[in-house]
Amino acid sequence: MSEQIILSDEDVVSMAQDANFAEASTLTGEELMETVANLVFQKTRLEEDEAKGWAANGVNCKVLLTQGGGWQKGKI
Repeated sequence: MSEQIILSDEDVVSMAQDANFAEASTLTGEELMETVANLVFQKTRLEEDEAKGWAANGVNCKVLLTQGGGWQKGKI
């Protein structure tokens, strides 16, 4: 997998307008996580506290990369 970046609440993320799921083009790490938690809560059957936990702690997953190497454990 590629290098992992862990954001703090004060770090700032900028996204291209066509790829942005938030109303602002830049967000702090805290704002980004709140937005993700709200989206997860609105679009799934998870309870609000479960959705916030999903956004804050991530979910274990497996990733199949296009360059090969088989399935690799990860977290989103």
